[in-house]
Amino acid sequence: SPSQEAPTIEDFESYAKSVQLAASKAMAALCYGASQGEEENRKFHWISNVFSSGHSGIQQVAQEALVNILRSNRDRKNLLFERVLEMCYASDHKISSFSF
Repeated sequence: SPSQEAPTIEDFESYAKSVQLAASKAMAALCYGASQGEEENRKFHWISNVFSSGHSGIQQVAQEALVNILRSNRDRKNLLFERVLEMCYASDHKISSFSF
């Protein structure tokens, strides 16, 4: 049997990034559906944190999550629009520059 080399730090970092991306995509999918109150606040908090992270691949997933919230809560579009607009003008330029 051929000998295998031990995984390197780079291998683990690559794996960790893949897991993080998969988890973020799952979170974005969970953002589709009606939500209000504390659940909605947690979703927006997560999205803001991801936008602040500076990781462009994960930020794109957060953008998808934001779109999922807007699409699945059209009955509350005016209230949600205000929250999204606040994100676009956030003091953290990483959030405001990537939101839309």
